[in-house]
Amino acid sequence: MHLLTEINGSLAKSGSASLSGVTAPAAAFIASGLDRPGSVVVITPDEVSARDFVRDLTLFMGYSEALYFPPAVFSSAVFSANR
Repeated sequence: MHLLTEINGSLAKSGSASLSGVTAPAAAFIASGLDRPGSVVVITPDEVSARDFVRDLTLFMGYSEALYFPPAVFSSAVFSANR
């Protein structure tokens, strides 16, 4: 069975699919071949990987509907239980 057919079948049946052992460009290639009735969210380990994924996806699709969201900057505060 073709890999994309298998992945699309899993998505249609359960709404999710998991892959391991694929290179970053291969992940973008696979994402470009998904049957997408809605949005697909891809989470990468870092900002450089996210930018590379968008670039690769654009290459495979000829255009990109990908939206890149840079990492949010969170500030933290420490609260003491002592008053």
